[in-house]
Amino acid sequence: MKSRSAVVVLLTAVLLFFTSYSSVPSTPTEARAAQPGQPFRIIDSLEPNSLDPATGTGPFGTVQYALYDTLVGHNEKMEPTPGLATSWQVADDKVTWTFRLRRGVKFHDGTEFNAEAVKFTYERILDPATGAGRRSVYTVIKKVEAPDPQTVRIITDGPFPDLPFLLLDRTSFILSPTAVRKLGNAEFGLRPVGTGPFKFVEWVPNDHITLDANPDYWQRRPRSSRVIYKVVTETAARTAALRAGEADMVMNISPNDQNVLRRDSNIVLVQKDSLTQVQAEMRQTMPPFSDRRVRQAMNYAVDRTAIIKDVMMGLGRIADSPGPPGVWGSVRLTPYEYNPEKAKQLLAEAGYRSGFEGNLFYVSGRWGGDDQVAQALQAYWAAVGIKIQIRKADMAGLDDMLSRDPDTMAGWIAFPVRTSTYLDYHLWRLYETRAARMKGYQRSGYSNPRVDEYLVKARSTFDLNERKRHYEAAQKLIWEDAAFVWLFTRQNLLGVRKGTSGYEFLPTGMVRLHNAGK
Repeated sequence: MKSRSAVVVLLTAVLLFFTSYSSVPSTPTEARAAQPGQPFRIIDSLEPNSLDPATGTGPFGTVQYALYDTLVGHNEKMEPTPGLATSWQVADDKVTWTFRLRRGVKFHDGTEFNAEAVKFTYERILDPATGAGRRSVYTVIKKVEAPDPQTVRIITDGPFPDLPFLLLDRTSFILSPTAVRKLGNAEFGLRPVGTGPFKFVEWVPNDHITLDANPDYWQRRPRSSRVIYKVVTETAARTAALRAGEADMVMNISPNDQNVLRRDSNIVLVQKDSLTQVQAEMRQTMPPFSDRRVRQAMNYAVDRTAIIKDVMMGLGRIADSPGPPGVWGSVRLTPYEYNPEKAKQLLAEAGYRSGFEGNLFYVSGRWGGDDQVAQALQAYWAAVGIKIQIRKADMAGLDDMLSRDPDTMAGWIAFPVRTSTYLDYHLWRLYETRAARMKGYQRSGYSNPRVDEYLVKARSTFDLNERKRHYEAAQKLIWEDAAFVWLFTRQNLLGVRKGTSGYEFLPTGMVRLHNAGK
């Protein structure tokens, strides 16, 4: 075995920050024969708006994981591992990163994977015309170079130790430049081409997506010869299909269905802590939400304990930080208590003694319990005089609303879930002034120059202790500002038929299917 190159490992409590990583370039192992018979069947809750990693939004990353690979891979703890890059390291200047690419990999359309494909993918994310939802966090990339087919050089805008974590995000799935140029952005999202373990076959809108095993996959041939991803919007119908044997795996199980599934000897219910926070995000460049006292009142008005107990059936933990739970650098703070009288007092001080009206928008069915939690928020806020109308949207409508300038949306609240695998990504995209106003899907308009200062300092040094101090200071300010209404951290439920194995249920709520079968 070849010796490993020098590795700079920054060890944290739960994550490894790799500034240099190398592995012996692997060759595909002997392909296992695909399983004959029925395809592997998955049921989820929502129709994708697009399978383009840059612009697709929603909980259908499971399909994207099947179609694509990232330059930097990750294990089940979301720690960086070799992917399409076999090694990487940062130069002494702390801004120049060099990635060595895996040889012999091809896209599903037969074109070669190489450095130009990586360069094309990242430059496409950075191009405002693409409309990439997470573009704001990728702007740390100043330049991408392809000095030869097996080498990519990325220059960052200042030191950025978290680059490997950024490049394992599913926005970073590497695309076939040939297919994008041939099809155009919109059509590519309907007929995707990657290097992943499965190839796209067909998409029948509002019914199913079919994928076939990639026999030439660089790791090894997938265990199942075909995957069928079906959309069923009703939670009870998804549960019934699982119990009837019409699916091998069902995602987004409703908390209300967990007990009946646990009693079914043919079902295995997998419960897993997640990196997902449920929160309400106010558009706050204009009144009423530009007043911190109003945002604080909205936090005090909500009984999180009751929501977790009575709506989520215990599947959650009260949010105690603006950072994602369990991720290095997130600090635990004192949760906002349930105190409706204090909420009324703050509203009166802000000039809203009689309350005000507003809107809460979201896509129904993205996660189990979302409708009921939205209704609970509406009731709690109404009790202190905040009359909020619930506005449900489809994925296209949500994209439109979240992309609008916050100055045009006074009184509007978004109700998304936020899943992040490392702290800088989470805090920067949601709370840094430029990111919170950049065209994309985080446009709350939140702004605090002191928070900006701490975030810039934290992402610009490789010193872990210094980074941690800056992140802690930023999170405390964000919490005091009541930037959002933080509710709880989800626990994810996945239902599978007995005998199903080989899948990876990630803390992001997504599933990797390469080895899945029955």
